[in-house]
Amino acid sequence: MGEWVGRLVLAVVVAGGAGGALAQMGENAQRSSAQVRALERRAERAEERPWIEVPSVTAAEARGLLGRPGVHVVDVTCAARAGDLSHQLPGTQWRDCARVEEWAPAYPRGDTLLVYCACGDKPRSARVVQQLQRLGFSRAIHLVGGFDAWEDAGFPLEPRP
Repeated sequence: MGEWVGRLVLAVVVAGGAGGALAQMGENAQRSSAQVRALERRAERAEERPWIEVPSVTAAEARGLLGRPGVHVVDVTCAARAGDLSHQLPGTQWRDCARVEEWAPAYPRGDTLLVYCACGDKPRSARVVQQLQRLGFSRAIHLVGGFDAWEDAGFPLEPRP
């Protein structure tokens, strides 16, 4: 990938006066290369972590749950990061991942709690699902890949309140 980006940037430099279109292509290629490197780093970090086994769904499966009665979407992104985000999954309620025992009773135990976080490569939401299960929420499920997986799939988002 890097060699291809280098050739495209060289073509832009050689073309010189070819204008903004070639320059924009070079910038897009560099961005794409950076995105690939970011995904590779995310995969490496994920391999380093022990897997937490909890009921999980993909973004496509989660999309099919939204809007159904008895389904609650819960974002457990850390407070510091949550404040920086402008969008969320439709119908999301943010909850502090450090205070599960405080907020969990607000939900009926028989309902489905779809839990995610903005850092999909971190097991935070899976750990929250484990806690919810210990508290009797047998239908708590983890969104694999979290917000990133949802956004990457191109599914709808809503502005955060």
